[in-house]
Amino acid sequence: MTRLNNPSQNNAIALGSGKALPFQLSKGLISLFSLILFLITVSGSGALLSTPTHPIGLVFGILLPAYLFLLFALIRQHSLFSTLLIFLQKQLSKLQKQTEKNHISYSSFEADPKALGLLAKVIMHGAWSIIFIGLIAGLFIQFTLKQYHFNLYSTLFPYSSSLYLTIINLFNFLPNLLFGELISANLIQSTLKGAPSVSDNAIWARWILLMITIYGLLPRLCFLTFSYLKYHRYQKRCQHNHHPQNNTNIIDPAKTRPISERAPKTIQQGDEELAIALDFSLALPKNIEVINDRTSFNTLQKQLKNSPLEKLTLYIDASLTPDRGLLRRIYTLLNCAMNNVIILVETDQHQRIQEWERKLTPNLFENEIIMIKPLSSLKVR
Repeated sequence: MTRLNNPSQNNAIALGSGKALPFQLSKGLISLFSLILFLITVSGSGALLSTPTHPIGLVFGILLPAYLFLLFALIRQHSLFSTLLIFLQKQLSKLQKQTEKNHISYSSFEADPKALGLLAKVIMHGAWSIIFIGLIAGLFIQFTLKQYHFNLYSTLFPYSSSLYLTIINLFNFLPNLLFGELISANLIQSTLKGAPSVSDNAIWARWILLMITIYGLLPRLCFLTFSYLKYHRYQKRCQHNHHPQNNTNIIDPAKTRPISERAPKTIQQGDEELAIALDFSLALPKNIEVINDRTSFNTLQKQLKNSPLEKLTLYIDASLTPDRGLLRRIYTLLNCAMNNVIILVETDQHQRIQEWERKLTPNLFENEIIMIKPLSSLKVR
């Protein structure tokens, strides 16, 4: 057999599976994690303030650790927040598995290191964005409800206003381009003497909030957007790599070994849920629709193409052989639902669990998992 290869094929082979985790991060867990992080930051923001407060020291004390954590996370390719969130989701999945008495097939899953690293960066920048939003909100509340005094006190340079003016000018380089002069030399001089007026204190409070927004929040939002787009594009490339168009011209195709490949999923939304069993000869609950012939399958396929599903639960007899015809029908149904659960049902006959997992796992997309259930766990009515 002779193959004429497309030059772009080598680049596609270098891509991984695009799957960072064997489970889907729960939106509810992400929302709860974000809310807790926000509330902790807001409630703890008051501890950063004292009377009098050094405005430059406060800004340095907030921004410097944030950038050190950023540098550390970029070196390790992970962060504390991503590790914690993934750990919580894993424990939640295990708890759900024990509650439903199901077995989620994690053993055969191999994470794509690059996808996992990109996802960790998205979580990290998202968490720090929430921290800065909570910090700005907390300080705004503190400055609104309480009276704080600011003083440029220093042990080594007690009367050096030029030093503070230099530091302020460095911070204000970008803001001055947008808003004009924010901190004047006279304001620095009066604050250095420890006698700022009420209006001077208000200017310093606004300056602190502006510095945290410009040098803390905005960079993190930019990093978050860039990381999310990069992670999303990488997943798309991996999906395209696993379902390529005809990049290889095959001469004498009769001698080639047929391969069952899944077409890309094109639906954008779906409604309702449905439970289907393909080629199932044993008794099942009445809520599971059994499709055993070509006519029923064609009718179902036409129905789902016109009205895609939000969730499809697909029951497969694990004793069946995962041949091309059955796999092709499975992939057709999976592409008609936004979320899919494939349940391999263990019967008393010879099982082919590993063979099914080996053939299905590389062709699964996001929001699709494999479960294993014994037939006895299905309550037949």
